[in-house]
Amino acid sequence: MPGDWTSRAPLFWLLVIALWSADASGQSAPEPPSQEAEGRIEFYRRAIQAEPVRPELHFQLGLQLFDLGQLDKARLALSEELRSNPGNQRCRVVLGMVKVQQKEYRGAIDDLNAALQADASLRQAYFPLGQAWYHLGDFQKARDFLEQAARFEAPSAPLYALLTRTYATLGETALATRAKELHHAAGSLDLAQAAANLGSWAEAERLLPEFLSAFPQAANGLYLKAVIAFNGFRKS
Repeated sequence: MPGDWTSRAPLFWLLVIALWSADASGQSAPEPPSQEAEGRIEFYRRAIQAEPVRPELHFQLGLQLFDLGQLDKARLALSEELRSNPGNQRCRVVLGMVKVQQKEYRGAIDDLNAALQADASLRQAYFPLGQAWYHLGDFQKARDFLEQAARFEAPSAPLYALLTRTYATLGETALATRAKELHHAAGSLDLAQAAANLGSWAEAERLLPEFLSAFPQAANGLYLKAVIAFNGFRKS
């Protein structure tokens, strides 16, 4: 999930990887993001041991665990953050995301709505709300939230895949067709990012234009374009 810290974080670390890459000196490609996440998890665990009630530490730990798909551990960390810091609405949004993945859709909706009521700028809640309502069978509410997500969040293949299914279920064929096209374009960014993670900059550069032609102002695409350009410059 423009402005979404959870979708922007992997791109930030991708940029950091690129800036510190040693391709020009012939060294190997950077470590996979999962290994970097494991290192950050260890860092936050040590920080929590030193300052167990410091705000944000459990939240950041929960984010890293969520990125790795360790949902039960992420939920524990996020719940601990809210226990000691109940005003952390960003944490409440991520906890809602975790509950969507764990198929606790009603609980997810409660958390996400509460976060939005406390802070209407937390637009990252739109996509998981759309997911939850879709799985509960309220396709009109799902459509409303998914369209909001498409308006405000960074384009992603899962978002447009669900929009495609939602439109199709509602019998809106033209919108479903367009959403399917955008789903394919958004998927090209995932492929380009994977190529960049492997240091295959020429392949990443080949894949990226399809995404940018559909989403020319998308921050995640522009970040990756800058990463590719930087590494191409270094190699030359």
